[in-house]
Amino acid sequence: MSSDFVRVPEMLIPLSVLLLDLEPSTAGWAADLAVKGIAIHLDDLGRASIARSEARRLIAEKRESLARHHQMEEQRFAKLGGAAGSAASWCAGAFDS
Repeated sequence: MSSDFVRVPEMLIPLSVLLLDLEPSTAGWAADLAVKGIAIHLDDLGRASIARSEARRLIAEKRESLARHHQMEEQRFAKLGGAAGSAASWCAGAFDS
């Protein structure tokens, strides 16, 4: 009995392409990916690659990290802006006499 389904191997994303969106640490891709339990494979052209699902996860993690960083910067700026505003009004009042 023949199968109507063909097994399609998972798509691989070359690390050179992933580099367009992500930057490895100074330790390099191999160390960064090993820490996360992500295997490096060779694609059909012999390029070091990772599974598309793993690339999607790494990009999502980076996006979330950037959003958290942006939010923290906004909060820090708001605190500094509030403190600067208080200092500015104090300075302005100090020279009114």
